[in-house]
Amino acid sequence: MGRKAIVTGRTLLDDFAAHLTHKLDAGTAGIVTMEPGRWYRELIDLLAGQGHRGQVYYAHLVSGALAAADRSPEETATAYFTMVLERRLLLAAGEEMHLGHKLLRRLCRRGVERGWSAAEMRRSKGAVAAASRFAEPRDFPDVAAALAAIDPTTSKGSAAPNTIKAKGPLWLTVEDEHAANVPEEISIWQAIVASPRKQRASATKAEFDEVCSLMINALDTANKHYGFLVRLGLPPIDWASELTTNTLRQLSKFKTAVMEVSGGEMNDRPAWEAAWNRVDIPGADTLDEFWSSPVGKAMRMAEIARRTAGSEGEGETIAGDDVEGALLDHASFAGLLNEASLDGVLNTVEVWIMQQVKLGRELAELQKDLRVVSLVSERGLSIEEFVDELAERLQAWAQDHFEQA
Repeated sequence: MGRKAIVTGRTLLDDFAAHLTHKLDAGTAGIVTMEPGRWYRELIDLLAGQGHRGQVYYAHLVSGALAAADRSPEETATAYFTMVLERRLLLAAGEEMHLGHKLLRRLCRRGVERGWSAAEMRRSKGAVAAASRFAEPRDFPDVAAALAAIDPTTSKGSAAPNTIKAKGPLWLTVEDEHAANVPEEISIWQAIVASPRKQRASATKAEFDEVCSLMINALDTANKHYGFLVRLGLPPIDWASELTTNTLRQLSKFKTAVMEVSGGEMNDRPAWEAAWNRVDIPGADTLDEFWSSPVGKAMRMAEIARRTAGSEGEGETIAGDDVEGALLDHASFAGLLNEASLDGVLNTVEVWIMQQVKLGRELAELQKDLRVVSLVSERGLSIEEFVDELAERLQAWAQDHFEQA
């Protein structure tokens, strides 16, 4: 398969889920020793752009070009890890477990120690464990301790309080004799960290697919908040704490409505007026309030950024004399670079170079970076010629791209 097999959308998220599942299966003689500390470092390196797969993940999963230009790939990758893999999943109404719980249960059933294969999760208001006839798995206390260390509080909007009241707290049980309380909200990463240290790797494709399917669905849920921010062109690091998933969902619907009415132009007041009558925006009482709000401006600037870019840091516009474009900030310019990256015009390192140029860094300083040295020598150009070529490529793409829009 070529590069585009794992470039965009759900397919890329599925690929990352499969990568995580393979990591959980990497052992000797069918036995896996869980090493979350080492895996964390490897995943950060990967998400920061290490290797070909890492470059694709950084550009299209992490959407690194949306980050402010002064943030390193490692910082941006760490933010993605925190916002997605460490995002606590919430219980929905009518459900006794969420996908984080189901992933934890499946990983526990892979435990090598006797009894883990029969691990269950259930809710109970009364006694959970019967009189013990069998010894608990030797690592059961470790799993129980890891679960006890997780924050037991619940988030606003979670169905957990009502579920606990109706059916009791959730318990992890082995042989119906040994029980550990399971927090109502756990993340994908917490499920991995809390699971038994020694596990059996998938012995068949069906077993692998079962774990991978859970990982895909859990990632899809955990990634929604981050994914909405990316779709709106909002740098996740800067906006994650400002907007709820529900608000982002409505903003995404609003953007779709605007683009449908305007034919692809986000900075179109009449289109906003039409969309305002179709989509409710939480927290905004009037269209004027929403239009001039920080998030309204950011959504419009993300579109303007696609049409505007600085030339060698001087703030020149690619097309037109738009005043807002002339005031383009780093985050908006990053949005432009992200679009170019998605269209295959710039690779990850080239995006980084243009970000640094926008910040005004000296070319001689950039040339000390081994990635830059490799690219420049490969093209047979000086650093000055290479940056000029990147700027010309970006400008030509922007003009052609938006003449067609």
